[in-house]
Amino acid sequence: MAIYSRQATTSEEQISILEDRGLNFEDRNLAIQNIENVGYFRFKGYCLSFYEKGKRDVFKQNTTFEKIFDIYRFDERFRILLFQMIEHIEVVYKSKIGYYFSLEYGALGHYSSANFNEINFHSDWMMKLDESISRASQRKERFLKNYKENYDNTFPIWVSLEITSMGNLSKFYKNLIPEFQNRIAKNICGYRREYLESWLYSISSIRNICAHGGRLYDRQVAITAKIDNKSSEIIDNTKIFSNIFILKNMCTDEQYWDRFQRNLQALIDIYADSLDLEKMGFPDNWRSLLV
Repeated sequence: MAIYSRQATTSEEQISILEDRGLNFEDRNLAIQNIENVGYFRFKGYCLSFYEKGKRDVFKQNTTFEKIFDIYRFDERFRILLFQMIEHIEVVYKSKIGYYFSLEYGALGHYSSANFNEINFHSDWMMKLDESISRASQRKERFLKNYKENYDNTFPIWVSLEITSMGNLSKFYKNLIPEFQNRIAKNICGYRREYLESWLYSISSIRNICAHGGRLYDRQVAITAKIDNKSSEIIDNTKIFSNIFILKNMCTDEQYWDRFQRNLQALIDIYADSLDLEKMGFPDNWRSLLV
């Protein structure tokens, strides 16, 4: 195994490295300040779109630090906006899936593997639930004390889903009996179960990227979402726009969605001169698709 041997560099040296690779600067001192605030390693991720094809670390002609940093600032605000929307979706779907499940199987129906499709997957999910309960206890969530002391550490489905992650919500839904899955999907968003199963999985992945400050601009998504045949003709499900599109299909609150898409359009308009929307999978008619 190789030993990492590169030495740490100063902000001034990092700017000089970028300059040697062909990057232009309108304000070198401001660039140094921005590099110190963001970090050289993080900034380099946004440089990938601007390298000459087939040439490692060689910038395209006339590329400026300021343009790349504009894209970074856009991505930062875009990530916050998207995370807020996903958080809203997460709360809604935890509530609604828990609601339908409790009416079908009772408040404690999730403790019985008979109510699920695969026993092994159910066992794994219950282990994840125990981990979620432990983490919630460490956070001193006051509502847990009641169930621990008065109900023998047993938690109804609405509490269990409240404290679990979106990833585990996705796994919970995936392991429901297919006919019941379909009823839930139709009742919540009007789509078939295979769509909702795919969307929950994909959105949980994007949520994690947002939560950990990952780059969304010019990035292929790790989990591709299922899109209907007509929409797939114009939407690339390997890019982030596909996830925005499915969020629209998942959102049950028209006013909430309207505010989100207006804020998104306003944000894009601010940085329009620096952005290449194709790199995020936005089709030409993206505005009309989101209304």
